[in-house]
Amino acid sequence: RAILTRMSFGSTTVSTVEAAERLGVSRTRIAQLIEAGRLPAHRDGPAWRISSADLDNFAHSYRRISPGRRRKPDLPASAVRILALLSAWDDPDDPRPSDGTDPSELAHAIDLNIGNVRKHLRALEDRGLVVQGPFSTWRATPAGRSRITVLAEAGWSCRTERPPRLAHQEGVAL
Repeated sequence: RAILTRMSFGSTTVSTVEAAERLGVSRTRIAQLIEAGRLPAHRDGPAWRISSADLDNFAHSYRRISPGRRRKPDLPASAVRILALLSAWDDPDDPRPSDGTDPSELAHAIDLNIGNVRKHLRALEDRGLVVQGPFSTWRATPAGRSRITVLAEAGWSCRTERPPRLAHQEGVAL
């Protein structure tokens, strides 16, 4: 238990541990509230001290938000970037359509391990957003392209310019 002390102006103070117990939150949350300036406190050596009156005033206005269940995003951000790149690089109006994009090119473009790129491609394939073509290349499906269009209209963006092809993809020996 925290020991109550008297400050120079006559009010009692409590430690962050006692404040956390009173509010039903963690000591880390108390430190966050102090750093944010929402809970007045002062330093007493290495420790923070909080006036009992300030804590009582704060407790009346503070509502603890229950953690609830956080919803996982439908797709990880890196999977969405892969879908955006496939959509941008495989233009259906291009007179000379490509066979698709190699996972190593995607890994190079977004600086992601090739194993993770393949994992995301399989997840996108399970949702019908990409399809595997010949020679282990990948293309965005119409559903995948429309998904990116919806995200773009909502304000989401990412760089989609194609990097220079890797030397081994050009047939040049390394």
